[in-house]
Amino acid sequence: MPVLVLTLGDVLNERAAERGRPRLISIARLAIWTLILPPIGIAMLQSAANRSYAMSADVTSETI
Repeated sequence: MPVLVLTLGDVLNERAAERGRPRLISIARLAIWTLILPPIGIAMLQSAANRSYAMSADVTSETI
């Protein structure tokens, strides 16, 4: 499971970089929390995903 969580975190960071935004989540912190307490790592990932989708909605509304 840690590999999946880290991969998803990296995908979210790449998505932000494509839009010229800063990283959404620190991969090092995500790795530590995912290994120590997986629910906290997953919550961090969910928070970053929510911010990513909010950024996507902002970009979409600006282009319309």
